[in-house]
Amino acid sequence: MANAYETTQGDLAERFLASLDAAEEEGGDIRGKQSAALVIVSGTSTGYSWVDRIFDLRVEDHPEPVAELRRLVTLTRVYRKLNEGLALTEINDIWKAMEAFREAESMLPDEATNGEVVFWTGISLASIEKIEEAVPYLQRAYIQNTRLEEVVRRLPASGLLPDDDGLVQYLVEQMRR
Repeated sequence: MANAYETTQGDLAERFLASLDAAEEEGGDIRGKQSAALVIVSGTSTGYSWVDRIFDLRVEDHPEPVAELRRLVTLTRVYRKLNEGLALTEINDIWKAMEAFREAESMLPDEATNGEVVFWTGISLASIEKIEEAVPYLQRAYIQNTRLEEVVRRLPASGLLPDDDGLVQYLVEQMRR
């Protein structure tokens, strides 16, 4: 475990996961596999626990808990990058937002197919009137999760899309194609 931790490149989470993998390779817990957890907090407190917790993940009962923990770490990274893109969209820095969305999508594991990353990429483009650029993203998202159609209908009320029934209807119709 120590050797894997010390020789693995990456952040603390990667090094910790590598040490857990090494432990499994050596036989793991004699009682078998069941759970794994990872809690990493910032070295400097902001006073906001939700900001200070870099990772706070638990796998309570799983046949492959370390693999599941690794999947959750990856998804946490994806959602952090997605949130970064959404924050950039809010301040109208769409090109940096698109970079963040592309990075989030590139980190997605193959089994992550809820469509959320490509959905928010499309919505961000639509929110700045890049409608035709938004459509392919929304179509991909719809293929993965048809319920996102209803999310599009609700977004004007939250201010994430213009309050324009024609636009909403157009986006929904295009998603279904």
